[in-house]
Amino acid sequence: MTAMGPRKVALVVGQLQLGGAERQLFELAVRLDRRRYEPVVVCLSEVSEPFGARLRERGVRMEVLRRATHRDPARAWRLARLLGREEPALAHSFLLVANAYVWMATGLTTLAGGRRLARIASSRTCIPPAGRWTLALHARAFRTADVVVANSQRVMEFTRDLYGVDESRFRIIPNGIDLPKVAGAEERAATRRELGVPDNAVAIGSVGRLAPEKNPSMLLEVMATLSARGGSLPPVTLVLVGDGPEKETLRRLAARPELKNRVVLAGARADVPRVLGAFDLFVTASSTEGMPNAVMEAMAAGLPVVATRVGGNPELIRDGDNGALVPYGDADALSAALAGLLSAPEQAREMGQRGRRRVESELSMERMADGHGALYRRALGRAPMIEEPELRAA
Repeated sequence: MTAMGPRKVALVVGQLQLGGAERQLFELAVRLDRRRYEPVVVCLSEVSEPFGARLRERGVRMEVLRRATHRDPARAWRLARLLGREEPALAHSFLLVANAYVWMATGLTTLAGGRRLARIASSRTCIPPAGRWTLALHARAFRTADVVVANSQRVMEFTRDLYGVDESRFRIIPNGIDLPKVAGAEERAATRRELGVPDNAVAIGSVGRLAPEKNPSMLLEVMATLSARGGSLPPVTLVLVGDGPEKETLRRLAARPELKNRVVLAGARADVPRVLGAFDLFVTASSTEGMPNAVMEAMAAGLPVVATRVGGNPELIRDGDNGALVPYGDADALSAALAGLLSAPEQAREMGQRGRRRVESELSMERMADGHGALYRRALGRAPMIEEPELRAA
């Protein structure tokens, strides 16, 4: 323990359901150095599982501020009272809604005569908010933060340009990912049987919300193209892991004769690392990304990745090294990239291993937590926040 004891840090998020940002908050909270920091997680809605229970199991205290309505301005007052009672040294918000509420709450606390606390906002997506009023609100929350953490270079550029935030306020700390053990032959075979992947098929997998921005229907279009090539390629099965509004549309498309028994809609899974161990290739056709956890998990599993050249994907996938990048919306390019890897299985395996080694050396959970810890030390010490290259993405 330091001479002053651990400093309390409030980690504020809108919900704690399964999601990339929620997972990163959980991992940060449980990995922060307890000699320096005492984390308290504040969830701004009743949607607090599964990560709420996991936080409590790991000894991290959590406060839940339930909503009266979907947009509940009174939560800013309740959050201000909570921050006044807890007296954290620093408030770190995750995602746009939490950024806005923390900005409002800290302003109310200061007006009520409370001390000013350091405030860190987060930007983790390249999706703009809807409406000019909402844009102005989030711009104010970003511009008045002491620091804005972005999880990729592209997210930083997007946030800087859209919200008019000075670049000197940003720190880039990539998401972290655990390195799973490589599945043994028996475990891999059992998972493939459970999913319904034939023994002789190459499994192309994708993990993510079945929503328009993820463009899952294009993956079925590509699958039909690959299947039509017949004997020039090995048998292929496409496995989509996730749930969302596109599920029924995908179910109808998968019933077409050319795709029958070639597509598996596996639904949402709590054992994604195990499922990834059953895949041979990973693919994503998204229109937008921040720093996609699904791609990082695929890399950690040793899979070559074919991804669209959007958001943070080019910061993870080095074209021709650990996978391939294609233009968004180009089904022909996506089909060609997958066909190339299907035709060269040894090259594909080598690409996957290079991706796994990159996760191990550059994208670990420990590196993510250490980067935030270093940032907190500077914020709380009021040291200059300029030119800290060790916190920027490689």
